[in-house]
Amino acid sequence: MNRTEHELELLRLYLEGVASLEETQELESLIVKDASVRQDFLRYTHLDSALAGVRRSQPSVVAPHRSVWLSWRPLTAAAAGIVFGMFCSSVVFAYAVPRMRMDRHRVVPLFNERFEDVKAVFGRGFPNDADGWSGDFDAVVSTDGAISPKEGQHMARLAPIAGRKFCAAERIVDLAKFPLISGTESRMVEVTASFHGMDSEWADRNQIRLAAFAEAPKDVKAIWNSDSRLDQVLQHLGRTVTVKPGEHGWQTLKVSMEIPTGARSLVIHLGAGAADDAGPKTLHYIDDVRAQFVITETTP
Repeated sequence: MNRTEHELELLRLYLEGVASLEETQELESLIVKDASVRQDFLRYTHLDSALAGVRRSQPSVVAPHRSVWLSWRPLTAAAAGIVFGMFCSSVVFAYAVPRMRMDRHRVVPLFNERFEDVKAVFGRGFPNDADGWSGDFDAVVSTDGAISPKEGQHMARLAPIAGRKFCAAERIVDLAKFPLISGTESRMVEVTASFHGMDSEWADRNQIRLAAFAEAPKDVKAIWNSDSRLDQVLQHLGRTVTVKPGEHGWQTLKVSMEIPTGARSLVIHLGAGAADDAGPKTLHYIDDVRAQFVITETTP
């Protein structure tokens, strides 16, 4: 199987929902690094628009009133004999039908980070550019005392910094790498992360913050570290959860935010630390950090 066929197979397995973790991670890497793969992924996941048009042209077909998933099967059985080529032998799509319009949704993965690369190199402080993690990373570890990874074999350990209340891990997403297909589309980013503290005798606070900026990724650091950050941010949203003493274990947070028109960069910030200012500045752990776009196309 040559490289092109391999990429097509990864797309097929992902859309079918049977891709393994390794296959999903390989596809995510290709989407980020290869513009042609990224465009193909967007195009193939967007085939539901064409299929919806076929359904509307067939009066004998009644559109369902709830989400429907078509498994990989010949389109002759699913779309009135229309054949769209190699990938049109199968497709997955979902849509909702409000009263006066039809909203179609598709998901574009950004990353699924389980920190399995023990040789990974992380930046210090806030990221200088897009892609890759930066922050207060100490090491990628397997187990640390009684603490084991949330998923997989490893997790990332964050070390406290003098003078700061929270340990931080941050990443910038270049939104230009994930263009919308049409002006009728909007997108929301969903970020999920799991946190674990070291000292269960003290309350912890875990947080996810998202921020969208009009500036290019390489220009965001200066804004983030300035007093004008809140004046320049286009959209900002955060969630902080306090973990009570004795309730420690892996805590999972999820945050969703709409990406505003004109945004070029998205900052994903993870923070963890003692809830009490007098609490100890101990190590914290993060694992199973996932991000994806949910893109909605609205048509009359």
